[in-house]
Amino acid sequence: MSDMAKNLILWLVIAVVLMSVFQSFGPSESNGRKVDYSTFLQEVNQDQVREARINGREINVTKKDSNRYTTYIPINDRSCLITC
Repeated sequence: MSDMAKNLILWLVIAVVLMSVFQSFGPSESNGRKVDYSTFLQEVNQDQVREARINGREINVTKKDSNRYTTYIPINDRSCLITC
């Protein structure tokens, strides 16, 4: 393989790695919108939430109207141990 082809492949690999790194720091499923946990609980009680994905303390929410946001479970919320 020629030096030019090796350089091209190297730069393509670097570009893919950089794009992956920047993508991981980009907005999550929620498109960057954050909502208070109490608002999330109200919407759950009002049956406005279609899906909630829990990852650690982070909750990615999809409402029935297809809007998305992120909220965070407070460290001291013991009710989530029973209802979530």
